[in-house]
Amino acid sequence: PSLTRQHFQLAEQTLNRWIKQFNHNGNNGLEVRGKKQTYSPEFKLSVVQMVKQGNCSAESACLHFGIANSGIISQGYKLSKDKV
Repeated sequence: PSLTRQHFQLAEQTLNRWIKQFNHNGNNGLEVRGKKQTYSPEFKLSVVQMVKQGNCSAESACLHFGIANSGIISQGYKLSKDKV
């Protein structure tokens, strides 16, 4: 993978995320989405609750729900703290 990463000048974290997406969803995991995905606050909160309850890691939640960036979970975590 490091030769691929160097050839395409990718950050290591990006390549690792792509590999995990492929391993979890096959070719569909690497599909280019046409526009930026938006998520409702309720969706973000439900994902955060799953992670906080120990049902899955943030990384697993991203793979399971097709979330491209774990920053979405961080936003949801902030929302959950604001509601307390």
